Amino acid sequence: MVEYLLIDNPGTDSAKKSILRLEKAISKNVELRLRYPDQPEKFIDSEADLDEAILDLQHFSMQPTLAFPVLFALGSLESIVNLLTHENKDIVIDVIQVISEWTDEDLVNGVEKSDFDDLDILKSLITHLKDLSFFELLGHTLLSFSENVTSEILDSEREGVNKVLTIVENICSIDHNLAFEISTEMNLLPYLFSRIQNSFLTQDEAKLARIDNNQQYSCEVLSILTQSSPKICTVATQPLSKDISLSGLEILLNCISKYRKIDPIDEAEYEYLENLFNVIISMMISESNSKQLFIDAEGVELVCLMLKESTFTNFLSLKLLDFLLTPLDPKLDYGIGQKALSIFLDCGGYQHLCRSLMKHRVVNILSWLFRFTRANTKYRWLLLSKFACHNEADSKVKLACNARLDRLVELHLFYTECIEQNEYNQNSQAHVEDPEVGLNMVDCLISIVALNDNASKAHLSKAVELKQSSLQNIKNNVINYIFDLFSDSENTESGDDSKNEENATISLNSNISKLSFDQVYEKINTDLKELYLAAKIL
Repeated sequence: MVEYLLIDNPGTDSAKKSILRLEKAISKNVELRLRYPDQPEKFIDSEADLDEAILDLQHFSMQPTLAFPVLFALGSLESIVNLLTHENKDIVIDVIQVISEWTDEDLVNGVEKSDFDDLDILKSLITHLKDLSFFELLGHTLLSFSENVTSEILDSEREGVNKVLTIVENICSIDHNLAFEISTEMNLLPYLFSRIQNSFLTQDEAKLARIDNNQQYSCEVLSILTQSSPKICTVATQPLSKDISLSGLEILLNCISKYRKIDPIDEAEYEYLENLFNVIISMMISESNSKQLFIDAEGVELVCLMLKESTFTNFLSLKLLDFLLTPLDPKLDYGIGQKALSIFLDCGGYQHLCRSLMKHRVVNILSWLFRFTRANTKYRWLLLSKFACHNEADSKVKLACNARLDRLVELHLFYTECIEQNEYNQNSQAHVEDPEVGLNMVDCLISIVALNDNASKAHLSKAVELKQSSLQNIKNNVINYIFDLFSDSENTESGDDSKNEENATISLNSNISKLSFDQVYEKINTDLKELYLAAKIL
């Protein structure tokens, strides 16, 4: 433990006075409670003094580098932590309020280099709290709050829950690496997954809302935690406790299924629903087995049902399907995506998907659907049926197919223009918002459609030429995309370190471009062979 040297100045003097006042208030209250255990009127004034003394500590957050070393040196943090076991819940909530104020994320958001001391002292505060078993006590305290509408102190109970969740959120902002450890010490996940399922609303509140504020906040904190720690995502795929046989993933699917045919009615409920989907997506990204568990829990069937409806879940289900189908590593096995594809097509999801082709995310989904299928198979012909039609098809069908092909060309030009003008969020981690990814996906889709149907290829060629472009641009982009995947794979196998990665990629791209078609075709992964062939003859 670090020892802190106290230097007298107005900041430390004020902290000492506040701490001395607190210790006196605690001693007085303990003395009177022991002397008059059955006479509350004898110790009620001392409780009011203690209440004021605790809340007075909130000003420590204004000068953390001065106040907290005093707190640590005098050993009074232990006294504060022990107050979590106080019989008066107002006192307990005061302590939680103070800790939430001390760890306020606004103190560290956008921190400048000159403020690194503030961040370090906050991390030191968290370490001291952990050593004093604060978070274990906090978890027990959270379970002691009753938000049942029959509670006589409902507002206080709600405030206590809210402040506990605030502390968790604040700590994730200070250091997201602590998320798993803190949530484990608090046994927090079973509570959160239980809380997101249940609303505690009075009769008057239920007339205006379907979820309560802490239900929404629990879901938000759950989203923050799953984004902060892959270990939390792993725990969420398993049965949560002896009392909760369902996994977190199954609970999430149950929650979103309620919105298949209805929309949220207020902003809090919209945020709640979006966070439910975000938690599942975080699990898909971080936990390798989560996609298989999602399929086993009939998640794909639920997505198909939501795509049929014109509700908010229609949009969110597209996002979920996108992450489900997109491999975490495009060079690896596509087995999970192929399983999801077969279920998705068998339950009629494709028909509803094509109605949403104007949405950019759909192109990514379609591209992977085509790449997961093989030529001349039932599923491939089903996919092609929305873009290519036989000669004897009626005019409406032909017009619909051609309109979809025109839309693919529009998206190709849109993404190309975005890249040229650099009009996208360079810091975004969502692959759908990256026009380079979007361009790769739509060009792969165009190439495979053109390979499988000559009439579609002819229409695409004319449509591109009308826009002063050519299929050659699409061809070059797809080939470069394949070369990049091949180069990444070669880099991994050859063990190139990060310093030489860029030079190695350039060298590999130069080498592969010199190879013949047969040589490249033999080297690339099986799943890329059709795509490479499609691009070459485009």
